Amino acid sequence: MPTHHSRYTVTASSHRDRLRAKRKAAARSRMAQAVLIFFAVGSMIALSGCVKPVTNTAADIVNATTGIGAVPLKQQAEKDLAIAKAKELWRALSLSGKDLSSGPCLTNEAVPGWVADIAHNPRQPVDNLSENQCSAYRDGAATHFVELDEGGNLIQAQ
Repeated sequence: MPTHHSRYTVTASSHRDRLRAKRKAAARSRMAQAVLIFFAVGSMIALSGCVKPVTNTAADIVNATTGIGAVPLKQQAEKDLAIAKAKELWRALSLSGKDLSSGPCLTNEAVPGWVADIAHNPRQPVDNLSENQCSAYRDGAATHFVELDEGGNLIQAQ
């Protein structure tokens, strides 16, 4: 009987070892699947934020390659610069004590194509006299003007 018992013990022990081995293998397999799923989901999340959707239209592409869209920006920048220079000239003339009541031309070229002029607000007949207007604008050499009032405030710029 002892042999039978020992044989039974060996058999039961080896059966338990096989069950443990199967459980460990199953646990490793589940762990590997969990890691794989975690990696796949993490990769999808990470990569989904890396791609910018293409929303450019043909007009956007033409604008980017030709610079056509920069034209209005350049025009606005020139206008802003002309206004700033006109105000700077007004400040210098005002500090020097020059009489600006007749509405004189400040400069025939605040920036290329722009003149700067003093006018009354509201406009008075003296503002329409040719000697009080910028010759470059009258002659067509400049196509844009900045008008400031006697106090250096912007009336208009176009």
